[in-house]
Amino acid sequence: MVLTSRKNLDGQSCWRFFSVFFIGIFVSVFQQTVSAGEFKGNEVIPMPMADIKLGDQIEWLDNDRIVFTGYSREHHEGTSVFRWNIPSQVERILGGVRRICFDGENLYALAKADTNELKRFLIAPPNFSTASVLEKSSANSKPVFFDNLLCMERSTPKILLGRVWKSLDRKHGYFDFGQLQPTGEPIRVALVSEDGISRRDTNLILVNPILPNVVYVPHKGAYFVHNLNLTQKERQQWSDRGYLDAWFIKHDGEVETIKVPAGDWVSNEGTILILPLQKGFIIVAQGFERNGEPGSAGAYLVHVDGHNERLLSGFVVNPRVSPNGCRLAFAFQPRFDRENREGEMITSSRKLLIKNICN
Repeated sequence: MVLTSRKNLDGQSCWRFFSVFFIGIFVSVFQQTVSAGEFKGNEVIPMPMADIKLGDQIEWLDNDRIVFTGYSREHHEGTSVFRWNIPSQVERILGGVRRICFDGENLYALAKADTNELKRFLIAPPNFSTASVLEKSSANSKPVFFDNLLCMERSTPKILLGRVWKSLDRKHGYFDFGQLQPTGEPIRVALVSEDGISRRDTNLILVNPILPNVVYVPHKGAYFVHNLNLTQKERQQWSDRGYLDAWFIKHDGEVETIKVPAGDWVSNEGTILILPLQKGFIIVAQGFERNGEPGSAGAYLVHVDGHNERLLSGFVVNPRVSPNGCRLAFAFQPRFDRENREGEMITSSRKLLIKNICN
């Protein structure tokens, strides 16, 4: 199936299974996984500081720098935020971090200051090297939501109460994906302004409710949207039809429908993430089989002509595509933490890798 798109096409909720008994492949020496060619194609760059235990967040600052959270043996402030100037330099920026947020220009962090109080910090461009404390503004009314761009709580816009919605990067406001309680009627996706006052319908109409995954794609100047909560019926339809509808939506409301080909990942019972590249897609399947084997879990490269190749078999975590669509940053965990027959805990640390996709 060739990747095709049609503008303004009418569109069409995820049982996630993560086995705690995953016995990973290539466990003995992780570097063998890289050097033995498990990663097909172009260069793979491992994060050089092996003593850092990787945390839960990875974000691209630009095409050559990422920030991530982790734990360093040299410091005793809990989670820290690090900047990696690919391929070599890794610098610790701030300790005591609870969360980091990137709005496309500024990096923010929630962290404990000298007073042991949780404060919001600004880590400003262009160097992203020093952190300065910002006053944390609090919401004046309930309910509130956590703004992933500014790292702070904000009041939920009244227009979005009782709705399925996503806040957007670049201060473009919000996507409204319809009521929390489905009515059975078709859903027209709408854009809501940042001040929560105005609303503009798009040409995307959904037949069924979705749990949307929304990512901003800089090289397209648009948001990519797909359904995270595919039912077994919808997965079967994906397989039978040979494609799944997904969408690029610009902040002015223009919609482009993309047909994502089916592949081995469709049978995966866990979360399936679709990430646009400059050319093609990365598809990450995260669910493992009940016997502990990875099965179809891993990362796949889908080319523009529709054919695909499996880049990695295993547990791929927090995948992020660079702004130019040519690099994939992700954490790889050879196996889940588990107990052996003697009751001893066998642990497996995550490795942070960069995969170059474009030639």
